[in-house]
Amino acid sequence: MSNPKVNGVPIVLAEKLGELALSDVERVAGGLHIASRLISAATARAVRGQEISAAEATFILKLKQGLGSPSQIATCLGLDPSNVSRMMRNLEARGLVRRSMVEENRARISVTLTDAGEAAASQVAPAIRHAESAVLAALDEDEIKQMRRWLERVCLGVERE
Repeated sequence: MSNPKVNGVPIVLAEKLGELALSDVERVAGGLHIASRLISAATARAVRGQEISAAEATFILKLKQGLGSPSQIATCLGLDPSNVSRMMRNLEARGLVRRSMVEENRARISVTLTDAGEAAASQVAPAIRHAESAVLAALDEDEIKQMRRWLERVCLGVERE
């Protein structure tokens, strides 16, 4: 995916789309959507040729980072729990993850990487981290921290509605 442009200008900088005047809110909302799609596309390119999808790669990286419950992973990745369940079944069938009941609370499930899952996570991690960094390369460290704070406020505002 490329950055959509209007008359050679990125859409988030365009003040008009044809005859339609764009508000700052429309431009920011559109920019967030485009940025999300750019990151997704970069992640998909990073794992092209692997036997794992971008979503699966991101999932196993979260497991490698220490998340172990399906609900934590769903929350962290912004995925619907049913999609996480489907992904876990697929990854388990391919021998990359293992699901087990949590002894203290048998209603809860824990997910861990198998040796093959650890190897897959180690293989895709550098490419995915590089893709994420490339998308945000125009920002310095302070700008990335500021953006994170803004996104937190946006997400908290959405939760209140």
